[in-house]
Amino acid sequence: MKIKNENNLIKYKTNLPKKVFCCDDFSKDNKVRNIKDAILKKYIQSNNFNSIDWLIFDIDRNTCLDEVINDKLAPVPNIFVSNPEKRHAHLFYKLDKPVHKNSFSSQKALRYAAAVEYGLANKLGADLAYGGLLAQNPLHDHWLIQYADNTAYDLHYLADCVDTTLIDNKAANQAAYGLDRNCSLFNQVREWAYKAIR
Repeated sequence: MKIKNENNLIKYKTNLPKKVFCCDDFSKDNKVRNIKDAILKKYIQSNNFNSIDWLIFDIDRNTCLDEVINDKLAPVPNIFVSNPEKRHAHLFYKLDKPVHKNSFSSQKALRYAAAVEYGLANKLGADLAYGGLLAQNPLHDHWLIQYADNTAYDLHYLADCVDTTLIDNKAANQAAYGLDRNCSLFNQVREWAYKAIR
C-alpha cells in the first residue's frame, strides 16, 4: 500500500543535490551520478555534502508507521520507506532549516543537531551504526512508501521529543553516531593539526 502526499514527494525531489551517490547494489554500482540518473536507483544520497536537510534513521527490524507513532511515541516522520520483504525501514525527518557541516560550520550547532539525532535514534531503536549517506530512495517503485507528515521540523521541537540529557551532557564519551561523527572527526584532526602546524 502506498500513501502519498504530493507535497512531501515534491519537497523531497526538489531538495536533492544535483550530483549524488546512488546505486541499485552497494557492491557493484555505488558512485556519484547526475540527479536525473540517480533518482532511478534504489538507494540515493538524500542530503547535500555540506548540509543536512533530512535526518534519516535506519530501522533494522520488522516495523511499521503505527509502531513509530504509537509504540515508540516518536514524532511522525515526513517519509516512511520500508522494504517490501523484510519490513525494515528508513524514516525521513525534514528539517525546516538545514544544519551546515563544513569547515566553517558552528561546532556548537553541529553538536546540538548530533545530540538530537542520537536521542531520536535511541527513541526509535534505530541502527546506531548507520552512516546516513545512502538511504532507500522514496522515488523508486521497489519500496513501500508512506508520506506521513507534511510539516518540516524545527530542531528544537525534535529536541523536546527526545532525552534532553544527551543534549545537556557535553558528552566526551557520547557515541560517535551520525552527525556527531563530523564533530568527533573535526576535534581529532584539529588537535593533530595544531601540533603539526608548529
